[in-house]
Amino acid sequence: MILKRLGPATLLWATLLWGAVPAADAAPVGLAHREVPLASAAARRSDHQPVLDVTIWYPAVEGTAQQEVDIGPPGQALLVGGPAAIDAEPAHGAHPVVLLSPGFGGSAEDLSWLGGGLAARGFIVVGVSHPGNNALDRTPVGGTAWWERPRDLIAAARAMATDPTLGPYLDLGHVGAAGFSMGGMTALALGGAVIDPGHFDDFCAGKPADQVCDTAPETPDAPHVTQRAGIHMLGLDQAAARASEGAALPGLRAVLAIAPPVQMLSPESLGRITARTTLMVGDSDPLVPAATEAGVAARLVKGARFVTVPGAAHYSFVGVCTPHGRMVLALCDRAPEAERAHTAALTEAIRLFQGTLSPGARP
Repeated sequence: MILKRLGPATLLWATLLWGAVPAADAAPVGLAHREVPLASAAARRSDHQPVLDVTIWYPAVEGTAQQEVDIGPPGQALLVGGPAAIDAEPAHGAHPVVLLSPGFGGSAEDLSWLGGGLAARGFIVVGVSHPGNNALDRTPVGGTAWWERPRDLIAAARAMATDPTLGPYLDLGHVGAAGFSMGGMTALALGGAVIDPGHFDDFCAGKPADQVCDTAPETPDAPHVTQRAGIHMLGLDQAAARASEGAALPGLRAVLAIAPPVQMLSPESLGRITARTTLMVGDSDPLVPAATEAGVAARLVKGARFVTVPGAAHYSFVGVCTPHGRMVLALCDRAPEAERAHTAALTEAIRLFQGTLSPGARP
C-alpha cells in the first residue's frame, strides 16, 4: 500500500462515494496495520510464519489531515483506497467494532471503501488478509481451509483488544461482521452458520449454473478438484472435521454479507443465526447468483434483509480500479456499476451497524 495524490477523476469518485456519509457527521479516517500471532497461519502462508496480517480503519481525532491512499506497488497502484491518515491519533472514546473479511484471494485493502466509510461514521473496522489466500500470497492450503477464516477474525479481534495504541478505543461489547464473497460467507459463519465443504461439493455435483463451482477466477491455473478431494490430498481431513469448532463469535450483533456463496454453509445452520443480517447482491452476478446463493440465505436466516443492486456484478463490490489497474486486472472489466454498488453497500452497512452497534441499540 502506498500514499499518492490522485487525479481529478479518482477524486470525483471518492467524493461520490464519501457523499454517502454526510459531511457534518464524517470523521477523519485513521489507518493502521498490524501483524498478530496466529499459530494456524503457519500452515497456510508460503513463508510458514505464524502471523496474521490485519488492517484497521478507525475514526481519528478531529482536524487530522488525510491523504488519498491507493492500493498496489509503488507507482503501479491497482485500486483506489480513499482518504485516510496512516497511524493517526484515534478519536477519543470507545467505538463499536466491525470485523471485515475479503473475498477468495483478496486482501483487506480491497474493501477500503467499506472499511474507511464505516470508520468515518465512528466504527473501528478490523480487516484481515487471510493467510495463504490473499493478493500477495496464495497457497493450496490457504485456498482450501475455508474453516479457518472466521477464526482469523476472532484472533484479530482478541489481539486488537490488547493493542497498546488502539485497544483502549475498541468497544468489544458491540461487534458486527461484514464481508464480500467468501468473506460474506465468513461473516455468516461468525454469526453461527457452519462451514460445510461436503455440502458445497454436493451442490456443485448437480452442475448448477453458478460459476463459483468452477476454478476460481482469481487462480485460473489451479487444478480443479472437489473440496473433499483437495482436503484429502493436502492432509486436512482432521482439520476439516473440526470446521465448526470455535468459528462462531458469541455476542455478534449484526452481519453484512455481500454476494456470499452460501452453498459453502450448512443450510440448517443458517436458520440458527440470531444476529441481525443484511444480504446484498448485484443482479448481474453469474459467479454467485442470488437465486441459488444469497437468496437461499434470505429465506433461511430469520428476519434477514435482502438488497439487490441493479446492474452490479460480483466484482462490482471490490475497490474501484485505477487506470493502471484497468490495464492489468481482468476483474476490472467485470465490475459494472461499481460506484453505485459501493454507495448502496455503504449505506446499508451504516444503517445496519448504527441500528445494532451504536450506544443504546438493541442486539
